[in-house]
Amino acid sequence: MSDGDANPNYSPDLDERDRALIGSVEPSLSRARQVRAWRRQAEAGQAPIERFDLIQSFNRPNYGCGFFGEATVDERAMPVMGVYQDLFFDRRKTGAEFEKLGEELQAFALRYFMRVSDYRQPQAAFDPEKTGEAPCLEALSWCPDPAPKRAGFGYLQTYFKRREDGLIGKFPPDRQAAMIDLRELGAVYDWIVVKVKIFNFRLNFRPFGKQPGLPEVQIPLDEETWLVMTADMIVDQARPEPGSLGRFGLGYALLKDPWARGLIAYGPGRFDAGFQDIHFELGEDGETRARLTFLVNRPRQILDLPLDPVTWAARLAEMGAKRVGEPAGGMEGLLRLWPMSVVGFDPVTMYIRLANLFTGGLAADRLCVSLRELEKEFMAFHYMQHYQMISGALTTWRLIPDWLDEAALPDWVKTGVAS
Repeated sequence: MSDGDANPNYSPDLDERDRALIGSVEPSLSRARQVRAWRRQAEAGQAPIERFDLIQSFNRPNYGCGFFGEATVDERAMPVMGVYQDLFFDRRKTGAEFEKLGEELQAFALRYFMRVSDYRQPQAAFDPEKTGEAPCLEALSWCPDPAPKRAGFGYLQTYFKRREDGLIGKFPPDRQAAMIDLRELGAVYDWIVVKVKIFNFRLNFRPFGKQPGLPEVQIPLDEETWLVMTADMIVDQARPEPGSLGRFGLGYALLKDPWARGLIAYGPGRFDAGFQDIHFELGEDGETRARLTFLVNRPRQILDLPLDPVTWAARLAEMGAKRVGEPAGGMEGLLRLWPMSVVGFDPVTMYIRLANLFTGGLAADRLCVSLRELEKEFMAFHYMQHYQMISGALTTWRLIPDWLDEAALPDWVKTGVAS
C-alpha cells in the first residue's frame, strides 16, 4: 500500500519525496517537544545543565551563552547542546506613537519577520558585458563576482496540513515566500513545513592549527533545511508580566530530512532532535530585545566519507547538481542500492582521537583539539548567523514608518521577494 493509499488526505501533487519528508513531521515534532520540555526543566532548576560563556560583546548590551545537558527523548538519554542569545533590538522614545508600538511589534514578529529575514549585502558593481563571456577563462578573471551576496535566513513555506479537513498539500510556488500570518496556525493550519536557505554556512577543518598561512579545509555548505511550525510554538502575549508590554515570536522544530545525502553527517537537515525560538519583548521603557534559543542533539560524528570510489563519485555529483540547481538524476537510487555506500569514516573525530592519543591528552587540554571545543565553535558560528539575521531585521523594522498600515508597505515586504 502506498502512502497515498494509506492517507487519502494527501494532495495528488505530492510525490514520493514530498511524502517521505512529510512522514518526518510528527516524529520531529515529538522529539522537539521533548527537548523543549527538558530546557524548561533546566531553566527552572529541575534538571542539570552546564552553562558557559560563548560570545564576547564589546560596547553592546548583548549576552550569549552556550549550554550542555542530557535530555530524555523517546525514553533514552540524549546528550544535547544549545545557544541562548539576549540581544538589544531597538528603543523607541515614549510619545504619541508609543501606545501602538506593541501592536506594530506583534505584526512585525508574527506576520512579516519571516518574509524579511534574509537580505542582500552590498557588493562591488560589475559590468554585465564582461561577465559570462569566456567561462573557460573565469579562473583568471579580476572582474567583481556578480553572484548575489546574501545573509540571514530565507524562509519558504512549502507544505501544510489544513485544520478544517486535514488535507496535506503544498503551497503554490508564488505563495511560498509570502509566509502566512503565524496566528493562522491552529486556526487555519495544524502545521506548516518551511524550507530555509542558510547563507554562508561552512565547515572549517584545520588539522595544522589556526595560524595564518597554514593549510585548512573549508567545506561551503550552501544548505537548505526543513522546519515544522505549530500553534504551540507561537508566542502572542500582551502584557505577559509586570514591566513587559508584549512578548511576540515564533518557534519551530527541526525536521530530519530522510533524503539528506552527502559528506556531512551532522548539521542542517541531519539533527536527530532540535528546536529554535525567536522572541521579541517590548519593555515599558520602550526597549525591545530579541531572545533566541537553539537546542539540538550533540554530534557523534561530523563527516561521513565513503571508502569506495562509486559512492564518492555519486555524492560529489549530487553536491555538484545541488550547486547548479539541477536534479542529481539516478544518484540517490545508486547510493541506496550500492552495498558499500554504508561504509565510511569521519576524519574529524579520527584526527581528534589520534592527536590526543599521541600527546597524552595535551591536544585537548592545551590546544582545544577536542569534540567539545568543536561543538563550541559550531555554537558560536550559529550565534553569529542569527546575530546577522536580527541586525538585518532591525534595519528593515526601522525602515517602515507604520507596520500596521498594510497599504503603505513595500511590495517586497508583502511578498517576501526582494531583489
